[in-house]
Amino acid sequence: MRNEDGTLYLKDDGSWGSYSEGWYTRLVGGVDTAAGDVSAVTCGFAGVSFPSYGPYSLCSYWDLSCGSETSSVDDIAFGCSTFYVVRWESYEDEEATIPKSMFPASGTVYFSGEGYEPSAYHSLALYAEGGELLSFADVQADSAGNLKHQFTASSLGEGLFHMVVFPQGSFAPAYSSSMAHSLAEKDFTVFSISLLRNGEITSLNPVSPPLSSIFVQAYPLYPALSGTDDLEKGGFAPGDTFPHETTDLGESVPLVFYELAGVPGDSLRVSIEDGKIKVIY
Repeated sequence: MRNEDGTLYLKDDGSWGSYSEGWYTRLVGGVDTAAGDVSAVTCGFAGVSFPSYGPYSLCSYWDLSCGSETSSVDDIAFGCSTFYVVRWESYEDEEATIPKSMFPASGTVYFSGEGYEPSAYHSLALYAEGGELLSFADVQADSAGNLKHQFTASSLGEGLFHMVVFPQGSFAPAYSSSMAHSLAEKDFTVFSISLLRNGEITSLNPVSPPLSSIFVQAYPLYPALSGTDDLEKGGFAPGDTFPHETTDLGESVPLVFYELAGVPGDSLRVSIEDGKIKVIY
């Protein structure tokens, strides 16, 4: 087994070394085969770490003999096949610089990968969490073997999804974790974000009404607003407008609480731009 330019070969211990002619990944013993019969030899290598993405060649060489006659070196039979080691990842930006696996329903899901057969078409299949095929598309890799795709998350609804890469025309009618002919896959989640808001505070010294009457979870350790009583805007995208974006700047509102509901671990950032409150995450 060798890399694309033939300078490296896979050694029997699973590591890679500089290739010289006549060096082999593994030598196996002879196989006795009667005339007209078919024999197979199987070997595998566990835990191989490939040095780069792209094509690799796997060649088999057979020293043939018949009875007591053994073939010369020139008569060795051989066969080679090419396979590709690829990468496939989801991102929050079109430039594919920020990997991400959780996307708001208002956003765009970007996919990017490398190591694919240059200029070849590949079938991209999208499956729901339950395995249902939702859509597929044939996408061409560029001349360097890079593959890209994107779609809006709002077209999917909420939940877990599987984006799987297949050779062109060979996608499966339903998702399975053991699809041997797939090239790569990426799981991602789409969720809906709601902006919550509470402006009930009328005084800061003393605080009135008490915070314990505003937060529906324990204060101050894990304060949280009500998803129903304090709903400001559902399906909230970063930077969206919302009903109180200008009035919350007035002096009559001494303190306002904002909260994002629907996604764990994201950051809410509030700023003032052009006389309006802007909420991003």
